[in-house]
Amino acid sequence: MPWTHPGEDRDAVGYFSLPRRYWTDGWHERLRLPGKALLLILLAETNTPGSPAFTLPAEKIAAHYGLSLSTVRRGLQELRDLGLLGEHWQRVPAPRSATGWTYRTHYWLNAPFSTNYREVARKTDRLEISARAKTVEESAD
Repeated sequence: MPWTHPGEDRDAVGYFSLPRRYWTDGWHERLRLPGKALLLILLAETNTPGSPAFTLPAEKIAAHYGLSLSTVRRGLQELRDLGLLGEHWQRVPAPRSATGWTYRTHYWLNAPFSTNYREVARKTDRLEISARAKTVEESAD
């Protein structure tokens, strides 16, 4: 049976992965644990090209992922400080609020972790996989 790449038969997006630049640019050394945790969460939540932004209050991120609120806030601030986090605050009606409105925050990752950047990297990887498979087939003949 010929060798195949482990992700070759999965859907186009598949599971999320850390872009190579996480390692080559030294993000694994620059980010502290809260930043790494939030990076992984945002990578997972924005993995599909159709959903490049993630909308959930910090309190709910903490509850959903089993982190403390202070860890979530520190992680978001770390990503912000390093230029990796994009965000947009949207004012929305909230009838039960004393002011009648509240804010909804939309988060996304900037390059090299943005959804678009990762999609381009996936396409590049698929081309490399095809080229390697072709080379292996040719050398087997």
